[in-house]
Amino acid sequence: MNQSEFQVGVIRPIECVKEAFELIKADYWLLFAVTLVGALIGGMTMYILLGAMMCGMFYCYLERIDGKTGGLRRTLEGVSVVASGLDRRLGDDRSDDHRLCGSLSSDHRGGRNGLEIERRRK
Repeated sequence: MNQSEFQVGVIRPIECVKEAFELIKADYWLLFAVTLVGALIGGMTMYILLGAMMCGMFYCYLERIDGKTGGLRRTLEGVSVVASGLDRRLGDDRSDDHRLCGSLSSDHRGGRNGLEIERRRK
């Protein structure tokens, strides 16, 4: 039986944390506020919007890693990402009946909301 050889000191966790902090140091308080607001909104909605808020928070962190500055607006964009994914998922199951998915997002052709689309079809 082959025995695995372990190498000590290959991963340096303290250096990883230092590198991560260097990436966000310039916008630390903004990212702290984004995390706080996202967690509060997720908690106040009884965790219904927590996934969307987590999406938005991670989006802000990834924007910062890319060198761009995110903000609280980016956190709320997570809701639109989750809603569009839900819209597409419901659209796949109901190819003829788009009443439910039309109410979740806007019509991309004219910027009308789903309720107006529903009224036009009747």
